[in-house]
Amino acid sequence: MMDYYSNFPAPAVENAKKIFKQSTLHSNENYQNNKHLINEHEFDHLIDEAFLGVIENGAIKYSLTGWNVFGRKEVLAKYNKDLLNLVTQKKLKMKRKVVGLLKCTYLLLKSHNATIKRLYQPDSNYVQNVLKKEFEEMADGIDE
Repeated sequence: MMDYYSNFPAPAVENAKKIFKQSTLHSNENYQNNKHLINEHEFDHLIDEAFLGVIENGAIKYSLTGWNVFGRKEVLAKYNKDLLNLVTQKKLKMKRKVVGLLKCTYLLLKSHNATIKRLYQPDSNYVQNVLKKEFEEMADGIDE
């Protein structure tokens, strides 16, 4: 039965991409688990890149049988590989951002605490000049 279909050409590239995209949106586990990390443009780009290996002279290089047996698997394998690479890069980028934010927050809090500690030490200029005068004025106001 499949030998008969080997005489027919594979589907047009755009139709094959459209069918692949629809089937990927619903059934591909890698896509379903990571769809929050990639946008529509990146998804389309991944599909275009996956189809580069099966396109020759503007058409799919397999017959209809070859496309269904070999070509789709080849495209799916390339797509999954590229998707996992993209997701890994994005996760690494997000991890770097979070680590950077945590480091910045730590350094800012450390600097803030050191400044407060220096500011309110008993022998600091602020305590000797400003707070001591305010304290003495308050104490004089209570005595009267």
